Amino acid sequence: MDDIKIKVRILPLKGIGGVGNAGDVVWMSAADAEMYVRDGYVELVDVSSTPAPAIPAKEEEHHKIMKPAKKRK
Repeated sequence: MDDIKIKVRILPLKGIGGVGNAGDVVWMSAADAEMYVRDGYVELVDVSSTPAPAIPAKEEEHHKIMKPAKKRK
């Protein structure tokens, strides 16, 4: 399973385009987290006190858009 996510905090005076700004706590893949830790952009956050991100459930369809009676066939 290659979808392992790690919670990290972006360090002060740093920012990662498309991910977050200084001080943000974000989830990222293990490979990305390892690279950013090595480069000094992020620090690992203790995940024992925080739950994993929830996977959004598939949204139910609240209504259907129907074609006019002439175009239904």
